[in-house]
Amino acid sequence: MARFNRWLQQALPEYRLDQVNLKLNTLRPKLDGHLRLALVESIPGDSTLGLSLSSDLTESGIAVSELSLRLDDETLLSGQATLPILLGLDVDEEAATTAYWKLLPKAPLLGKFSGALNPTFRQWLQDQYRIEMQSGRIEVDLSGTLESPVGAFSVVLEKLYRRPEAEESAMPIMELVEIELDASPEALRLNPFQIRMRDAALQGQLMLPTQSLSSLLDRSSGQLSWQTLFAEAEGRVE
Repeated sequence: MARFNRWLQQALPEYRLDQVNLKLNTLRPKLDGHLRLALVESIPGDSTLGLSLSSDLTESGIAVSELSLRLDDETLLSGQATLPILLGLDVDEEAATTAYWKLLPKAPLLGKFSGALNPTFRQWLQDQYRIEMQSGRIEVDLSGTLESPVGAFSVVLEKLYRRPEAEESAMPIMELVEIELDASPEALRLNPFQIRMRDAALQGQLMLPTQSLSSLLDRSSGQLSWQTLFAEAEGRVE
């Protein structure tokens, strides 16, 4: 309760919606249209955190032609993506409308992103969430389809730490968090990853056959089938 009360006392972030442009050509049974928006948040130190997004909704998926996260005049994250996800609306016999989404295993998949932290954003993380980090970077380069993906995803974080509140225990400083995922038509491989702390280390690797992607989704309920995931994945952690 004490933590909840402190959260209520915090000042709400100041958001500003600079631009919204939504055009829908069709609503049912499939969404088809275009969305463009620009969102800005004022953060301590007279800085602004801005998010820009431009995307098309089509029967082949969601095509994000622009995604940019900026702090003042510096880009933290930028890239493009094509997500093989179909969005739509169903109307039943009683005229009730239900939104749905569907994965498209054979539709194009694309993800090209890169980003890194700068000193101002690291200071904002400290002030807002008590998270301290020396450096961080992310790289994504994916293509192909869900059935046959190709590419890589990597995240590297150095000196990650969260300052505890009065009643919390201090968490250990993570000297290094290094994760790299390779995708191929045969398998998704989480390459030997490592999480190093001052007196300990966690490392391992994981492999999931690519063909399992189509069975991870229970089409009847729309929920991930974790039983399938654990049954077909191979790996080790030590």
